[in-house]
Amino acid sequence: MKLFEIMDTGSSFADEDEAGPNYEEIVPRLVDAAETNGGFTVRANTFDNPNLTDGYQVAIEGYETKASLDDTDKMIEAVQDINAFINQQSSNNLFVGGWISDGMLWLDVSQYVKDFDEAMALGRARKQEAIFDNANMEEISCDPREIADDEVDDMMDLDAERDAFDNEEEYDGSDDDFVDPRDEDNIR
Repeated sequence: MKLFEIMDTGSSFADEDEAGPNYEEIVPRLVDAAETNGGFTVRANTFDNPNLTDGYQVAIEGYETKASLDDTDKMIEAVQDINAFINQQSSNNLFVGGWISDGMLWLDVSQYVKDFDEAMALGRARKQEAIFDNANMEEISCDPREIADDEVDDMMDLDAERDAFDNEEEYDGSDDDFVDPRDEDNIR
């Protein structure tokens, strides 16, 4: 019942006979929270607002789900599955996020990762489309073909500078050795 004890009022959604959460009440509150705030992230073990201002959220593979806003039964099933998963966990580093996109309620269980490179590696290993940047409140694609051109240019400059430094040469501004991550041949 952890997931739904805090939404909106802080009171439990359990029926008085302790039969469990009332998902017919929970789902509309989750949808409202996602619509009103553009999404939400809460700690899985306490469901308080974590106020994350750094690091990244990386979804746990197999615990991301979506359901049409028109399909209440599917949304209830998705919420039940996530609730069952979190109730089996003891980690303090798990979070539940929700948002609405293209008429769908998306929910996932994620892990907080401080380091960008580690978060990106985990995202790719877990076959995620994106990780979430807490500082900038935006998704970052895990697909190397979607790296912005200015980021690639910066990476090319850094690679060439690093080579020049390693060879005790002066950096000439070329980037001949850089492997462009958007090149199809370089994608794993």
